[in-house]
Amino acid sequence: ISDLVGESIGTLVFVFFILLVTNEVTTFSTNTLTTWSCIAGALYIGRHYAIRSGGCLNPGVALGMQIVSMSWQGDQYVFKRTWVYAIGPFLGGYLAGKLFDRYLKAFVRMKRERDQL
Repeated sequence: ISDLVGESIGTLVFVFFILLVTNEVTTFSTNTLTTWSCIAGALYIGRHYAIRSGGCLNPGVALGMQIVSMSWQGDQYVFKRTWVYAIGPFLGGYLAGKLFDRYLKAFVRMKRERDQL
């Protein structure tokens, strides 16, 4: 369960910051270097939340690595943890989208109220 929570929170942080810095309403800089630096920082922070499970944050990469590991080592045990790498990032991405949607709506509402004053 802790691996699932770590993958979910790590992906949530990573995806949320990507949405935050790439959306035209919420971005704080038009400089490409600043945007990429924020995304790299979010990946660094997200991987630290998922450090126990390996911090993959991408179900495609995790599944590919497990298939290669199984074919090289012949270890069937690798697939017993596949659900962590499949469900965790999808759950984190979904929650990041919902959180950002709620944040974006509140941000736009606050901006409209401030402009009306």
